[in-house]
Amino acid sequence: MSSKSKVRSGPASPSRRSGPRDASYSDNFLTVDSLNFMGQGRQSRNKRWVVGCMDRPPLSNPRRGQLDGRAVLVDYPADRVGALVTGLSRPMECAVSDEGIFVVDDSTWESGISGDVRVFDAAGRELFRRQYEANVYNLDISKCGRYVVVQTANSSHADGDLLEVLNVDGGAILFSTSPDTGWADSYAFAVSDDGSLKHLTVVHKTLGRFRYGPTGEFLDSESFCGARLEKGGPESRILGARAAMDAAGGNQQKIEEALLAVGGALQQLSSNVGDYQALGLRVQGEALEALGRSAEALASYDAALALNPKIGVARKATALRKKLGQAQSSPD
Repeated sequence: MSSKSKVRSGPASPSRRSGPRDASYSDNFLTVDSLNFMGQGRQSRNKRWVVGCMDRPPLSNPRRGQLDGRAVLVDYPADRVGALVTGLSRPMECAVSDEGIFVVDDSTWESGISGDVRVFDAAGRELFRRQYEANVYNLDISKCGRYVVVQTANSSHADGDLLEVLNVDGGAILFSTSPDTGWADSYAFAVSDDGSLKHLTVVHKTLGRFRYGPTGEFLDSESFCGARLEKGGPESRILGARAAMDAAGGNQQKIEEALLAVGGALQQLSSNVGDYQALGLRVQGEALEALGRSAEALASYDAALALNPKIGVARKATALRKKLGQAQSSPD
């Protein structure tokens, strides 16, 4: 356990005291009156445990370099504090398992972007720690407490844009990958009777549920590609059409499906997202060219280049222009 963190375990009695509650949890916010604690909270799936974190004393501003952050675990039905971890820097997010094992993302004051993911048992003893040179976008823990999922935000460091599952029991990274599915809204773990991970499901509110295997292989590539073409906002459908084109391998039906999706997305796209418009026009042009509709493809390429000269189709447009010019000058 880090020497910078201190732990206080709560009273052993499991019964709730009479009178007003000490701990209150509502709308993902936890308060513990006896600790003068108020902060973001998460409840375990079995509703027994609530964990909360706060990065400064109440009604005060964050103090750079000061380890004012705290995380508290509460046995909620019993209304008792199970553990208090102090000496944290800037705890930003937390989650707790049905076993009371909890995880905290402690963003540091150090230069550059960083995230410090730390896992504690129900008594507040540190079990696992993983430091990232990237911001942690979100995290969760399995019901059994054996596995933690972490997604990082984009970063120039290799730690950016990662989906990782940490094996708390083994003290290791189970898998680490740059996810095809982007940032998820929530997660679900499938764990076998012997405790091994069967798969991780990432949940997108608009797209659906998609699985990664225990070594990080993406199991639902085809269904995810289809969901991106049919669901979600226009930006998502443009990205889905691009992925579908990459995977089409010359299949005319798949190219037609990508063309239909990107065309509909472009019609719905707001005019103030020029980067997506340019990308959508590029994908549209590539689909049209693959279908042999050269004049329409050239028009799409030209429109994309007008929005973004670096969109990557200048050579394709030049080649098509030359091809169409030769065709026009050729004898019947």
